[in-house]
Amino acid sequence: MNKLEEAMGQEVDAALRFDALDTAEKLLGTTDREAAMPLTMALHIQHIEEKRALLEMLNDTHSQISHKQFMEIVSSLGFVKMHEHVFKIEDDNYIDGKQVTTTRDELMQVWWRSGVLLDCTTWYEQINTVNVYYNWSIPDGVEVYPGPESGGCIIDKETRGWPTTGRVWVGHHDGREGLRRKLQVLEQRGSFLPVWKERPFLWLLDYSQTRTDYDYKQINAEVIATLPVEVQLAIRGEEQK
Repeated sequence: MNKLEEAMGQEVDAALRFDALDTAEKLLGTTDREAAMPLTMALHIQHIEEKRALLEMLNDTHSQISHKQFMEIVSSLGFVKMHEHVFKIEDDNYIDGKQVTTTRDELMQVWWRSGVLLDCTTWYEQINTVNVYYNWSIPDGVEVYPGPESGGCIIDKETRGWPTTGRVWVGHHDGREGLRRKLQVLEQRGSFLPVWKERPFLWLLDYSQTRTDYDYKQINAEVIATLPVEVQLAIRGEEQK
């Protein structure tokens, strides 16, 4: 990575971590949230547009991205689509004073590249949710972390504590914004395990399935059963063998 690419990457990092309220309070010299709210809202609206323009320029995922463009980006990152299903969503609209219920089709997809599982749903031909799951290996003797965007924990098979060697971050993050950059940072700091040691908490549901009683474990299992055998083996984790 050259200096320009690194500088652009750092600009994306800053954009993803921008806190409008904190910035407004510092600019105004106050911790009164109510007093800072007008400036906070103005900064937030301005930042949304600037962040989207930056990420789009760098061919990265961003707010209001179309499903078509999203698929092009994840394909360029080496992901392969492993599962897709259509689900129905009903909308209640009022036409001439009368309630009219219409039904539309949305998509839920699961993608995979070595060590990284991704699921997404659509909303009116745009991306609605993106979840990314992985086991990330931290180099021995190096104090690096996956970044604040990644949720998860460090595991050790024996102690389940904080070892100094053999460290694995069982993680996940939101991929709706800056997916390319987030994966790049993780690859620079460590490496994805092609076969997971432990399965992160998975949520392979589309949002229609949460509108009634549901068993997320059962739904997860049904989706996983549709994946190629080699992917199922890679993501099951040692404890489930």
